[in-house]
Amino acid sequence: GVQTCALPIFWSQGEANVAFPDEYRLLFPAMIVDWRERWGQEVPFYLVQLAPFDYGERGAKDRPVARLRDAQASAMALPMVGMALTNDIGNPKDIHPVNKWEVGRRLALWILRDHFGGETDPVGPTPAALTPEAGALRVTFDHAPGGLRHSGEGPIAGFEVLGEGSDEWAPATAELVDDGAAVVLRAEGVSAPARARYLWSDAAQGSLLNGGGIPIAPFESR
Repeated sequence: GVQTCALPIFWSQGEANVAFPDEYRLLFPAMIVDWRERWGQEVPFYLVQLAPFDYGERGAKDRPVARLRDAQASAMALPMVGMALTNDIGNPKDIHPVNKWEVGRRLALWILRDHFGGETDPVGPTPAALTPEAGALRVTFDHAPGGLRHSGEGPIAGFEVLGEGSDEWAPATAELVDDGAAVVLRAEGVSAPARARYLWSDAAQGSLLNGGGIPIAPFESR
């Protein structure tokens, strides 16, 4: 008969799949749907996105590791699926970073919100709008209570922009504006940036967090 499963599933996996992001995008959500059908209920499913690690794909034009992370995030289109972000607590030289406490805290925020009425938003800041400005691109974020803050030292790193009609991404400087609700991106030699991406590589580490201590997830605008 059908077995019941009252407890949620926590999923931390994907390092061995980084060379096959397109397959993962299909297989991962299909697995979740299949398990739920077999158990006969919508089992809550919470995953951990891949942390920064140098997989040796630097310079690869199609950025397979970033695309694998994006495939992981796409599973959140299913109901009762959440994702703990780790891009600010990884170690590019260690595929198993040691700060598991914070990973557990971020998973717990999903459980608390979905099942116990918790008020802390577990979703990382998400691009809501990209607005061209004079020689720049403004990216406004949802899920940014309290505004974004830069937790690192030195300039904000990890952003790239793509100019109108170009196919070459350029590293961008980032300035927090609107009390941390947005960033303004500029890149040398790019007069009309039209698209943006963030942490779109294997080992890039994030430093922008919202008021709940959740980082921006890697993204590439379309």
